[in-house]
Amino acid sequence: MLAPAFFSLALLGALSGGARAQEASSGGEFVGQAFETLHLRETPREPADFVQSTRPAPGSLDYQPLAPKPEKAKKKTAAELDALGADLAQARERNQRAARNIKSLDAPAR
Repeated sequence: MLAPAFFSLALLGALSGGARAQEASSGGEFVGQAFETLHLRETPREPADFVQSTRPAPGSLDYQPLAPKPEKAKKKTAAELDALGADLAQARERNQRAARNIKSLDAPAR
């Protein structure tokens, strides 16, 4: 489905003239014009007067965050870090012991 669009884009570039295409493509204008010509992109219209008059000024909006701000992490002392390391070492040993008892499907029978 995209192949015809890209083919049309290439054809449009070839027909518009090489110098103009190179000049405009350096700023991306050529691609934008081609997308608008192929109706793949449309420049948005200006909103109606009543819409513009009822919108608040962008600076006056006071948005509330959806999630609370994260609290700063408290730094752990060296003793707490050593205790965490010991807990991890114990967990690793416990998991290795448990893994020794697991039989895999392709393991030979004992």
